[in-house]
Amino acid sequence: PAPALLWSRWDRLPHPHHPHAWLPLLISYFDDGCLQALLVQDRNISELLCIPQAAQALLPPHSLQPSANAHLLTAFVRHPLPDSTDIQLFFVLQHQSGSTHLLAYSLDTHQVQASVHLQHHFSPSSDQPATTLDRVDAQITHRYLVLSFASPPSVHVLSAATLEYLQPPLLDAASPAQGRPTPISLSDRLLAYACTTPQHLSPVRFDARKTSNASFQDTSRSYVAPQPHASARVGEMRDNLFD
Repeated sequence: PAPALLWSRWDRLPHPHHPHAWLPLLISYFDDGCLQALLVQDRNISELLCIPQAAQALLPPHSLQPSANAHLLTAFVRHPLPDSTDIQLFFVLQHQSGSTHLLAYSLDTHQVQASVHLQHHFSPSSDQPATTLDRVDAQITHRYLVLSFASPPSVHVLSAATLEYLQPPLLDAASPAQGRPTPISLSDRLLAYACTTPQHLSPVRFDARKTSNASFQDTSRSYVAPQPHASARVGEMRDNLFD
């Protein structure tokens, strides 16, 4: 029988001839261990990468874990750093023992250039079958890499340049359902995620810098936007949360 699809995700690569254009990339992982990346360009689909038994092929030679029991949780693109032209694929690899690694794979040399032991250990709940796989959501910018795991729920914030942890894992993450990672949203300066301890969060306050003094006119009446009072403070925008 044909191999079954375990997961698939869309990403994008820089266009080789147009610096401000992008090419869609479809990354898929199958139950026979094969990883495939298909590139869409000029209405044509071509195979950019195909790695049979990918987890075993990508595992560092010095790893102490048995490669036969490893599998990939996700893969995504890291665009070139300011001082480099090398495009990399990041893989999150997990062993049957539960230990988890982040691998940086060069699309130029087709070699693993870095391996990071993540501070996450897969721990399925007692009512989940033994064949249950962990799940992870990944988002990356030019500054930050954020990984959200499902079992147990945790959010990991790393530097996109050095792959070092910027702070300890966030363990108060909340999952929307069993077996699904915590929802996250990452921008250049802000990270939002679902958590279980709202009493530990700072009060949400109104930012006076965002107040508008504009007047809105129509043909029948005029309206001036009211100024907020202290009791009506409802939000605050904070910059550089990780600095």
